[in-house]
Amino acid sequence: MLMYTLLLTLLETFETLLMINPYVLKFAVTHTPPAVFTMLGRLKAAVYVRAIGPKVPAYAKFLKINGAELTTVKSVKDFQKLPLTTKSNYIQTFPLLSRLLDGQLPFSGNIDESAGSTGKATMWIRSFKEEVKLNRLITFALEYTFNAFHKRNVVVLNCWSNGPWATGIKFAFIAQHSTLVKAIGTSKENVIDTIKTLGRDNEYIICGYPPFTKEIIDYGEEQGLNWSDYRVNLVTGGEGFSEGWRDFMREKIKGSQGEVYSAYGASDIDIGVAFETDLTITLRKKLTNDPALRQQVLGDDRVPLFIGQYNPLIYYIERNEKGELIYTLISQHTVSPKIRYNLQDSGQLLTFQQAAALLTDQERKKYLARAMKLPLVIVYGRSDGTVSLDGANIYPADVQHGLFSSPLASFVHSYYLDTTYDQNQAMRFTVHIELTSQKKSNTISAQTLEATEKHLAAHLSSVNRDYRESYENNPASLSPKLMLHENGDELFAENRRKIKHVYFNKSKQKTS
Repeated sequence: MLMYTLLLTLLETFETLLMINPYVLKFAVTHTPPAVFTMLGRLKAAVYVRAIGPKVPAYAKFLKINGAELTTVKSVKDFQKLPLTTKSNYIQTFPLLSRLLDGQLPFSGNIDESAGSTGKATMWIRSFKEEVKLNRLITFALEYTFNAFHKRNVVVLNCWSNGPWATGIKFAFIAQHSTLVKAIGTSKENVIDTIKTLGRDNEYIICGYPPFTKEIIDYGEEQGLNWSDYRVNLVTGGEGFSEGWRDFMREKIKGSQGEVYSAYGASDIDIGVAFETDLTITLRKKLTNDPALRQQVLGDDRVPLFIGQYNPLIYYIERNEKGELIYTLISQHTVSPKIRYNLQDSGQLLTFQQAAALLTDQERKKYLARAMKLPLVIVYGRSDGTVSLDGANIYPADVQHGLFSSPLASFVHSYYLDTTYDQNQAMRFTVHIELTSQKKSNTISAQTLEATEKHLAAHLSSVNRDYRESYENNPASLSPKLMLHENGDELFAENRRKIKHVYFNKSKQKTS
């Protein structure tokens, strides 16, 4: 074990030297051949498990229960044969302290808590050295994306929920090292007041869950704020969004020449596993708009919910036979190791070379010079995150794209997918629409409603082969039935209690 510990320390020393300055890291990731990072990441994963695995009481017991031994791991192929850990078979099975290095709490660090959207909230322990590394990653992301260090007039308005959750306070604390930050929380009134007070000379980055960032932009318009007078960007996380939603929000802030970016993470792993770049946004648009290309490149009809780049020296990501993404945090300072952890996000992986091959000559000239030579992670969403109807899995993000590219787009505040039964007990695909506070259902014509239903069906048919086949065989059940609800309707009450919206409930069925 000593040999592996020394090798892991050597690899981490190299990594630390790269990350200690964002300019050095930026040069390294934009000039180093892509294969170098991938090769080092694979090596580090195999070394990591041999050095760290024996120090975690719960993991040692987990391996014994599953008939596995670390001494068999001599390469990354051996590493990939180790049993998968999950929230149910590992996190919820073994006591918290036994899942920590040496079975004890770190001297200093941070305790996060998951939102508990699927049950009781879970605590996650992180050491101070882990937080330092995350600090450097997010500082780099802000510099790479917004040139925050060069501009020196960037103001981050942090609108994630404050509290023990992984993102809110932590992001505000980290971002203040490279930008000016105001930790606002979920007060859209405070956001608008802050922007009006600080004026037009700054570039604003509004950060929060996608539905709430839309509420902020809508509220600003209601208060007479002309977004084209300001330079505004949106950074979202916690849940994905469709390209239709991105285009809709870009149009709202078009005068600011701002961008809409997303970051990917999870309380179980880290808040900054991967982030979007101009390159990944371009690729996602290509794959969203071209079903044949999706099938050719990804072998999947589903539209990606997120495409971002990640650092393989910190996160070793695999894909299992079910198409789920498997994560290992390969840092010796991770106090609560996650080894081959199945988050149950379905997705795909692309090398940088595979991604670059999809670009046109003009796009290569535009993006590749400053592109990070890092691998890409593609996320479709939770592997159970669908509504099933007549053999077709319907994804909330696909519905979102259809709605925000439809004639009803400016009326939509939130939506909720449902499978209902009519009076003949025939199942119907229903989309409940919560209108924005300034819109009323009696102002929407039957023609607009019908046009939106047809547009949504056409979009789902274009991006989802199973839906298309089921729709052609059973249009009565698969045709979207839109039901309008005034803003604040009880059906959407859970969204008022949680800043992260709920889009469906499989156990809930109603008779219409």
